[in-house]
Amino acid sequence: MNVPGYEVERLLGQGNMASAYLARGLADKRRIVLKIIHLNNQLDRELLKRFIQEYKIIARVAHPNVIHIEERGFGSDFAFIAMEYCAFGSLKTRIKQGVKLHEALDFLKQIAAGLGAVHDIGVTHRDMKPANLLFRDPQSIVVTDFGVAKDLGSSESLTARGSFVGSLYYCSPEQIARQNSGPLSDLYSLGVILFQMVTGSPPFTGKTAGEVMEAHLHAPIPRLPASVAVMQPLIDGLLAKDASDRFQTTAELVSGIAWTAQRLRL
Repeated sequence: MNVPGYEVERLLGQGNMASAYLARGLADKRRIVLKIIHLNNQLDRELLKRFIQEYKIIARVAHPNVIHIEERGFGSDFAFIAMEYCAFGSLKTRIKQGVKLHEALDFLKQIAAGLGAVHDIGVTHRDMKPANLLFRDPQSIVVTDFGVAKDLGSSESLTARGSFVGSLYYCSPEQIARQNSGPLSDLYSLGVILFQMVTGSPPFTGKTAGEVMEAHLHAPIPRLPASVAVMQPLIDGLLAKDASDRFQTTAELVSGIAWTAQRLRL
């Protein structure tokens, strides 16, 4: 693939909407990631709108725990976003390797800080999951992938009314119910991520998608093993079925993290 200003090295991953490539800038030889969508027909118009919105959202946030963006550009039949390359993998991979309690708290605090910066500009991420959390270095984590984010300040909706948005294991009850999902839905997803960091598995599973959805909607919040029970208040404050019973802001969550750290004497 020929992208003006860049030398493409290899494909990193491919999703439903876009592909990600590792590349180097021709001028500075610095490694970056190119997120590319191909524009082949009229059906790609909505995809392009969403792609442009993603660029605008990331460009509005300057925070150490949110992915840094370089530029947006267009080719003859594609559009691309150039962003920083996080060389140390995703939280999804780190969870498989095992996350210690103090690391889980630190990672959660960083994620909450980045997410808070996103919420402060009126944006809900709507797809918080370990695969969308990348490591800039072994201990520094950033929020990425705003492809289905919702800008609450925009009058234009890129999601059909009543459609499901999010990743099944990490979505909130209100997302499943096709209700309006705001920042508190992102906090619910953080509860799933925290539970997975300290146990290795998500809190709600099932043999079918329907069973997982039913668990999000009605199953009680699972109790943590005794070895990690100190995290239970955080889990309870994030995974409440009723959004009004959750932490109401990322700032409240950070206070809860500090209280938990004191109990662990970190």
